[in-house]
Amino acid sequence: MPDRHRNDYDLHFKSPVETHPVVESAAEIYTLPTGTSKEAARRMYGQRLLYDRTPALEMVQGARITGITWPAKYLGEWCFGWHDGVYASVPMEILRLDPPASNEVKMDGTSPVQATARWKFNPKDKTKGDWLKFDKDEVITNISWCYQEFWCWSGTNAKGKWGIFPQAFIDIGTLREFNGSGSDRASILSSEKNKSLSVLSRFSTRKSARSGRPASVAGSTGSNELPPLPTPVPSTYGRD
Repeated sequence: MPDRHRNDYDLHFKSPVETHPVVESAAEIYTLPTGTSKEAARRMYGQRLLYDRTPALEMVQGARITGITWPAKYLGEWCFGWHDGVYASVPMEILRLDPPASNEVKMDGTSPVQATARWKFNPKDKTKGDWLKFDKDEVITNISWCYQEFWCWSGTNAKGKWGIFPQAFIDIGTLREFNGSGSDRASILSSEKNKSLSVLSRFSTRKSARSGRPASVAGSTGSNELPPLPTPVPSTYGRD
């Protein structure tokens, strides 16, 4: 056989080519947080698993995780994400979240918006990002965002400390606008839906149904302006 024809051949696929879920959901993954593993997680070394035996990511130290979400049933203690083409669970205690770019966080001015924490958020890493620590049911004030659907907001905890945090850790139903006169106005959120976010919600539902995994889930204002309250967090953050 002539050398020029040695590797000249066609491939025959017995079944239609399927798009990998990562490629299929790339647009959604791009808007969600990322992080790295602070330690290795291997099943052969006694890897920690969820109580319901949901598959967990096996990783080396420093592994990259993308498309991170927090299903409600795990109370913020576990998240889900993509690593090496696999979508599975990760305990928050071994995850180092990547902070958003500075232009994606509103850092100046004040906000009349406050809300109650849905879960405890206590990142251990002090070297990366101005993460805000708070307990469950703690009131977070001065809440701001660059745009309402973004996964990361900023605010001030009960100790007067300012920082950033995943909006998934806030109970959206408790958002209030404090008008400075001693009263606050409850936001009507439950009946409103954002059309663009509902598309992502339906997509996430289809993805979880296909994979057999639980559903997962990712306007600046001046100091004298009242920011618009966000619509409810889409089902990608799992409000069970």
